[in-house]
Amino acid sequence: MDKIKTFLVFSKVAELLSFTKAADVLNLPRATVTTTVQNLEARLRVQLLNRTTRSVSLTLEGEVFLERCRQVLNDVDELEKTFQVSTSKLSGRIRVDMPVNFAREFVIPRLQEFYETYPDIQIELSSNDSFIDVVAESADLVVRSGEYSDSNFNVLKLMDVRMGNYASPKYLEQFGVPTSLESLKSHYFITYSHIFGKDNAVFYYEKDDELCAVPVKSRLSVNSTVSYTEACIGGLGISQLPTPAVQKYVDNGTLIEVLQEYRMSPRRMDLIHLKNKKVSNKVLVFIHWLESITRLA
Repeated sequence: MDKIKTFLVFSKVAELLSFTKAADVLNLPRATVTTTVQNLEARLRVQLLNRTTRSVSLTLEGEVFLERCRQVLNDVDELEKTFQVSTSKLSGRIRVDMPVNFAREFVIPRLQEFYETYPDIQIELSSNDSFIDVVAESADLVVRSGEYSDSNFNVLKLMDVRMGNYASPKYLEQFGVPTSLESLKSHYFITYSHIFGKDNAVFYYEKDDELCAVPVKSRLSVNSTVSYTEACIGGLGISQLPTPAVQKYVDNGTLIEVLQEYRMSPRRMDLIHLKNKKVSNKVLVFIHWLESITRLA
């Protein structure tokens, strides 16, 4: 018998002060109930119940253990309820923050699908490309890529995003199609950074599971993912962009993927929330919905 069932059996015996009554309530043989409690006491090396031919009572250790058992069993009940959501009754407000392009390309176009199932959930959706102060912003959920060293966060992987190198037909007509690392000397890259003036322009790619870097020329730096994409579409240079976010532009000929043998490694996108903040059912169903729409991206 597993520990949760053992705790349940002991708790029922302790509450009813009877092995027979506990066995009846739990629909178990009396011998099973007796053996379960005996094995528990043997494992803990402490007597939890006083037994006589006519009565059962809790020892001091038994009273302490009963209180802890109740806490564990209540936590288990709460956990199960979290995953047994009555979707038609969920309501209330959730605050979510995510990168601008992720909101624009993944979430907003399909958000109506979420509302068809959860019409009474109100979403406050903020879009930022830099990491926000989760506490100050009272965010229930944050979607980000990158490294998170803060021990106050729970981090759950959402997806791996394929990266590619893209340029517009206009740019390629003017500067030619790059075919090698050597040819990059005659090309311009658009650089993306949260802080201007921090780094020189670098072209990153993965080779044999190692990250490689090549210095390149840049005459435009932006700090917005939307501007980064639009600048590439406008013919201002080559950009390293998430493939799912720009696939529609590739399909209609607005962008062309180049240097396919020199792609960056996929970028991991995570769901982040505070450890000390309980994840409500309405946040949980939003997480499940995000997982469903990104699964095939």
